[in-house]
Amino acid sequence: MKQMNNIKVVKRNGETENFKLDKLYKVAKATGLNHKQSVSASQNTAEWIMSQKLKKVSTLIIRKRFYRELLKYNEYSASLYAWYQKLKDKAYTSRFEKSRYK
Repeated sequence: MKQMNNIKVVKRNGETENFKLDKLYKVAKATGLNHKQSVSASQNTAEWIMSQKLKKVSTLIIRKRFYRELLKYNEYSASLYAWYQKLKDKAYTSRFEKSRYK
């Protein structure tokens, strides 16, 4: 899968990394989409990001757009993705709160 090295992803902790299309593909497959749907959802998300002409993009923006793409193919897959993201957010917030008060 194509890398978009000119676009940096800003993670929740502030770190940046290159945008990796294969990560979106793997997540789409994990939600239950078939190969063709997964390729399409990940590529559509990447194309949308490129159309915004951003040099940096937050994971939150990527997640929101990717969710919309998943909805086009399978509502259950999109809801599974949303559930997993909420679970990750809750765990991240919990870890942050614990480390903040040590």
